[in-house]
Amino acid sequence: MAIDDAGIAHVAATTKQGIAYWTNESGTWARQPIGLPSDDGASDRSPAIAVSDSGDIVVAYERSSCSPVGCGGAHVFVTFRTPSGWSSPALVAEGITPSLATRDGVIGVVYRAIEGFSDIACEEPVPIDYAVLSGGSWVIERVTENGWDGLLTYGPGASPHVVLSNLCGFLGEAGLYLAVSGDSGSSFTLEPIPGTSQENNRAYAVAVDDSGRTHLLYVDYDDDDNGQSFYTVRDPGGWATRLEPLPGRAVRWMAVDGAGHMDVVGQDAEGAWHATNRSGAITFDHVLSDFVGYIDAAVALDAAGRPHVLLRMDPSAGGSPAIWYGIQTAL
Repeated sequence: MAIDDAGIAHVAATTKQGIAYWTNESGTWARQPIGLPSDDGASDRSPAIAVSDSGDIVVAYERSSCSPVGCGGAHVFVTFRTPSGWSSPALVAEGITPSLATRDGVIGVVYRAIEGFSDIACEEPVPIDYAVLSGGSWVIERVTENGWDGLLTYGPGASPHVVLSNLCGFLGEAGLYLAVSGDSGSSFTLEPIPGTSQENNRAYAVAVDDSGRTHLLYVDYDDDDNGQSFYTVRDPGGWATRLEPLPGRAVRWMAVDGAGHMDVVGQDAEGAWHATNRSGAITFDHVLSDFVGYIDAAVALDAAGRPHVLLRMDPSAGGSPAIWYGIQTAL
């Protein structure tokens, strides 16, 4: 989900018919199909959405052919919604699982630069590429040869920051790494994120505030695959001691405003919860009862700093099939 300057919500999600887009700009929710028509067994998946500085809606997604043992023939596409409608999807490169970001007029995508994957993990390293739109074409740079997946965000001056998950240990001993481009924007330097270990950590959200501090939400898994969510910040002095923003609740979604205030959404058996450190300490409130499952959810901030929350209930986990949307009106 992305929120524009007028506080209007824009959502992209995978459906049985491919990628669909929803917005509430008319006062009610309207749905539009986007992406390429599916043929030869290929389908569109893994959408990411953002709003550009000019107000255009940008959607990146993967198109691939999948079977029970994996996916192949994968490519990353990007499409734009302008006042005249949706553009023809533009091919970025061969790859899967795009992460999209935009800031200060720059639009970029990070993705796993492979044409597919099998159900056997960690056979070989996965290269991670960064593509930036320049003059109507995509300029591609290798972030690392030895990654697994990556999340993209931009710092002040549109400096790309990529958090890399080191699931298979190809990057080193840490579980997560931060890759930041040099001043020229032509190379990335990697640093390990302290307190993380390979095979046990996965990054879920990253953001950089206006002062250049990097905010990270990640999950630490134990040997039984039980996850504990942590939030940490990197300032010029290094990484802060990690903390649990919503103790005992599965937290996967985060938004950060320019001043560095964090908003997260998580869930437990009692429903969905929201937490923020806007007051200087972490406070939390109940969003929705009987929220079962977290296949899809999102939190985003509007220009006034209000959090918008999107929740999709998982009918296979016992809930009714529904998507909920809400705004915190009083900060």
